[in-house]
Amino acid sequence: MGFPRCFWVTEMISRRCFLRSSTAFIGLAIAGCGQQEPDIKPPSDLPAGSIDIHAHVFNATDIPVPGFLDQVLIRAPEDPVKGNYTAGALVRLISEIFTFSIKTAKQELKHLPAAGAVPKTEPAVLQEQDKNAIAQGVRRFETRQRSLRAFDTDAAEDAQLLSELGRLANRGFLIRRSAQDLGAAVADAVFETNTSGVMLRALGGQDFDLIQNLRWAALLTRDRRDILAEFIRLYGLQEPEGGGAPVGIAGFSPSIVDFELWFREKPQSNFSSINDQIKVMSRLAYLEQDAVLLNFSPFCPLRAVRERQAGRDWHQVIRKAILSKGFVGVKLYPPMGFKPLENKGGLFGQRFQTTGREIDRELRRMYGWCERHGVPIKAHGNNSLAAQECSGKKAAPDLWASVLDEFPGLHVNIAHFGGFEEDNPTGGCSDTQPSYEERATTLISGRNHAYVDLGYWTEVAGTNRPGKRFVEKVNDLLARNRILASRIMYGSDYSMIGRVRQHGAYLDDLNTAIGKLTGVTKAQILSRNAREYLRLDDPDSATRKRLRRFFPRGHPYFALVNEVP
Repeated sequence: MGFPRCFWVTEMISRRCFLRSSTAFIGLAIAGCGQQEPDIKPPSDLPAGSIDIHAHVFNATDIPVPGFLDQVLIRAPEDPVKGNYTAGALVRLISEIFTFSIKTAKQELKHLPAAGAVPKTEPAVLQEQDKNAIAQGVRRFETRQRSLRAFDTDAAEDAQLLSELGRLANRGFLIRRSAQDLGAAVADAVFETNTSGVMLRALGGQDFDLIQNLRWAALLTRDRRDILAEFIRLYGLQEPEGGGAPVGIAGFSPSIVDFELWFREKPQSNFSSINDQIKVMSRLAYLEQDAVLLNFSPFCPLRAVRERQAGRDWHQVIRKAILSKGFVGVKLYPPMGFKPLENKGGLFGQRFQTTGREIDRELRRMYGWCERHGVPIKAHGNNSLAAQECSGKKAAPDLWASVLDEFPGLHVNIAHFGGFEEDNPTGGCSDTQPSYEERATTLISGRNHAYVDLGYWTEVAGTNRPGKRFVEKVNDLLARNRILASRIMYGSDYSMIGRVRQHGAYLDDLNTAIGKLTGVTKAQILSRNAREYLRLDDPDSATRKRLRRFFPRGHPYFALVNEVP
């Protein structure tokens, strides 16, 4: 990924890293571990109509697990995990957890009503499901390790992780609990409600990042509606303790991702098609009563080429999602292996390959349609999530200059602003100075509709709070480029950020950091800029007209845009 060295298992999902501290260990213990994250009230000074412009609501069937874990999660040997296990071993454990019974998008859609509200699942039921997923995954992992030959590299690596799991299960000691198998003991330890037990494990050298990785893996075995419910519980609108209007995030913008054709391996058998993912997220947006979902549909130019060669028009699938299924924009992932434009030379893709000329042809067709119909684009804008060697560099913000010169009316959000990773390059795939933040600011200063978001800005959150050095860097850019204040948007990058300890406090931490920025207001970052990017404040915009037709009368969307349905 080209990130600073960190202790996470891998870096592709967790784009940035928290720093360890004994204070963080004790803080987590006091908070308790009985649920995914403790209840944290949203800040009371959030502006009305706040929007989280960068999020994801998907489970493990929505990503091609074999290719994703193999080509993405363990592509960073320059950033080894810190602990008594390897990245590869933990990836194999997570793979086993992901074999838990998980609903595909098509299966979940059958269980969702056509009208009404999203069905709710009791927290105790969800936690039991999470524990079962971890327990079964650990058991399969343990069985697999025993079946390997002694000289197999995986056998030694997996044995190290099993020892760490035994330490976790036994509160810092390598003595197996006789009353339980290892899987059940690990699952109990991960969701332990006894804070003194958590404290004891912390003092015994337990790896709380391993615990959080296991919780995150279990989260992705849930139905999407239950992942969404946890998302809203953490950051959504809540009644303040003293009464008054609800505070929190009113609108969330989840993006579907399309990685499949960039990987060498075929996806798992229970892989959800993009078509089915669009359908289930559309239904959830229609039914959700506690928040507004402003979904982004994925566009993969490689898929568009393949479909065209097969006599099908993939663009029509994406257009239908926007024109009639409540989606507001298009999501792109250049670090999979393509530039926003000007793809030259060589072949692109893995199991299906095409030329750069064909890639550009499909991208131009998509850009032109989006510009004509007022459809915004959200792009991964960080040197990470690379499916090929060093392809993360294709996410550089300055590569969007040619797109915005050719399509000046296009609204583009270049995500993951604020990390300044290029200031401290590591590894062979690191990009050169200036930082992506500097390049994005230069892009913004010369274009009318270029934006950035703060998704996964963990440099100022959790144990890094308040991240003074990073706040100062953003303040320097704001001072030198005043227009930047009208182009920065808040984002969480949930559920990706679920692998981060204390992610439940992310909104509160970001609110604190944003309050330390100069020359820009919270209203701009948390509400106004996103509304302008999405064209939500213009009742005559194409987006407003489409959403007005899609959402049912009484839906919270109409309160978000101050409109009577």
